[in-house]
Amino acid sequence: MMNHVDDYIMIQNLIPAQVCKSLIKENSLPEKKWSKHSWYSYGKEDSYSLPDKELDIIEATFEEFPQLLNYLREAVHNYQQKYSSPKDEIKTRWIKHISPPRINRYKVGTKMRAHYDHIHSLFDGDLRGVPILSFVGLLNDNYKGGEFMCRNKKIKLKRGDILMFPSNFMYPHEVKEVTKGIRYSFVGWAF
Repeated sequence: MMNHVDDYIMIQNLIPAQVCKSLIKENSLPEKKWSKHSWYSYGKEDSYSLPDKELDIIEATFEEFPQLLNYLREAVHNYQQKYSSPKDEIKTRWIKHISPPRINRYKVGTKMRAHYDHIHSLFDGDLRGVPILSFVGLLNDNYKGGEFMCRNKKIKLKRGDILMFPSNFMYPHEVKEVTKGIRYSFVGWAF
């Protein structure tokens, strides 16, 4: 029985080390595709991004990174199995779609400020839905700093982990500033 909101945070080590290494090779993540992360302003005229502190991102597709889709499907399946009620009368999957991944690169001095995953722009194309589940995958762990925090608690991640938690206001999260090396991860949402 789940009694606390922290009970809905799940870590699964599913991605083999060799797959993680191949994803972060220079030919897999070409320099020309990286851009700076920017914050959605919800209609405000002023931006609150700090370009020198923002991480680099690649908006990807599963065609570009097909290795990730099977691991994410397995992670979502495991999450639904764990958190569905044994007396579930609906008898249906409550997650049917996985968003394409966004690859994150945190160089020294960059971080992801605390935020909630209220992703509106994800659902303005062909697919429609409400983000139900957020996921973060860690591709390497040979860096310093860059701790993942959720609900003001440090979540220890290692290479190959996929972290999942509900996409709502009860799960504020952030990545602390990287102090040495480069942190590679990916993020996305399921609905």
